[in-house]
Amino acid sequence: MKIKYIPIYTDDVEKQLCFFTEKLGFEICDTKSILFSQECTLIKTHNQDVFIIIIKQAPTANNNKTNHIVLNTDDCLNDYHTLPKY
Repeated sequence: MKIKYIPIYTDDVEKQLCFFTEKLGFEICDTKSILFSQECTLIKTHNQDVFIIIIKQAPTANNNKTNHIVLNTDDCLNDYHTLPKY
């Protein structure tokens, strides 16, 4: 099992895109509707198997932003049962 997508929630998509492309040298590879039917920008990292997803999220009064890690697996059921429970 390995990490496939790293979501970044932001209220300023352009600022995040500039940071990841201009400062870190990553590359924008696509725009898709992935999480919760929201349009997201996929950024290819230097690791060909890991992508960053930039997700537009409007600022809220309490600024609670939810983060997720999307895992890539060949056997989801087996990995679910072997992962430690917290």
